[in-house]
Amino acid sequence: MSDSNFLILTCDGGGIRGLITAMILQELDKQVPFLNKIDVFSGTSTGGIIALGLASGVPISKLVNIYANPGNCSQIFNPYNPGAKIDRLSVEKFTKSLDNSKEFAGIAEIIGIIDKLLYVKYDNTGLKNVLENNLTSPSKSLANLDHKVLVTTFQLDNTADPNNQSWRPLTLDNLPNNLFNSQDTSILDAALCTSAAPTYFPPYQHPSYGLCVDGGVFANNPSILALARVLGSGILGKRNIQNIRMLSIGTGTTQSYLPPSYQPDGPLRYGPATWLWPEAVGHTPRIPLLSILMDGSSILDDFEAEMLLGEQQYQRINVQLTENIPLDGCSNIGNMQRLVNSYVGSPEWNKKKEWVKNNFLQ
Repeated sequence: MSDSNFLILTCDGGGIRGLITAMILQELDKQVPFLNKIDVFSGTSTGGIIALGLASGVPISKLVNIYANPGNCSQIFNPYNPGAKIDRLSVEKFTKSLDNSKEFAGIAEIIGIIDKLLYVKYDNTGLKNVLENNLTSPSKSLANLDHKVLVTTFQLDNTADPNNQSWRPLTLDNLPNNLFNSQDTSILDAALCTSAAPTYFPPYQHPSYGLCVDGGVFANNPSILALARVLGSGILGKRNIQNIRMLSIGTGTTQSYLPPSYQPDGPLRYGPATWLWPEAVGHTPRIPLLSILMDGSSILDDFEAEMLLGEQQYQRINVQLTENIPLDGCSNIGNMQRLVNSYVGSPEWNKKKEWVKNNFLQ
């Protein structure tokens, strides 16, 4: 109908914190059934996997189980061993032979840090296996799905197409007027492209676009991108922006910050090593520059979506985290479950639920 609402669901990136998104969607759908009414599923990274799953008919309960299963988490985040050229055992023997001299005692630790700076933290074989075992028809193309879906990725280089070789943001979707013709992308390829988080996983080789990485580098919260893509696709027909209703689901508001004590030598020492340090330090996550870019874009997209659509047409659900939960925080699964279970009994939850009932679905 020309006057009916057009419903968009967007899901942020956040690694294992996708459990929060999936659990919120499951509980909300139990109380106010809405998932079968969504017109466009949109997501980035882990949110892209959820969007692809829902668009291809995977029950939300199964998506929750993907994240809640510690075995899946350990399989996905199985540390990559680069097989360093330097024999660590020989190094340890060498340092011991020096009577634990302070000058050489940290050699093995330094080698470990160099490895973390040079190599990805995980390969993507475990993630690929989990996706193949849990997604419905992972080899099916986006064009053959019954539902519209949009996920984000970033092309690093495409030597197969010299005219489009430079890096650029991409949407992998099956909406009309697709400038990139990405509707022929398989569900699995789309999932591995959108979730290839820099420093965590290697870039993924898309068959048409070459090396691609996580869309979180430019749209960790895909709300504005999804809105723009829908408006430009012609899919609304006689409807317009006034008919759009958007529900945005985050993966939790982080508790990260970067205090002066992080670099006690002062602001002039904030060089590449500071911003790209491979280990978490207190409330500062590993690779702080990457986290800043992703968190910052999520906050900005939320602000812009609310300004453009207004509170009657747009709503965001984003649980306040009580601790830092990294993208690969398998040990935090139980904490996330308790956090969501507590949230769905809160007054804030009731307000969000009423918005879905009275604004999203009416």
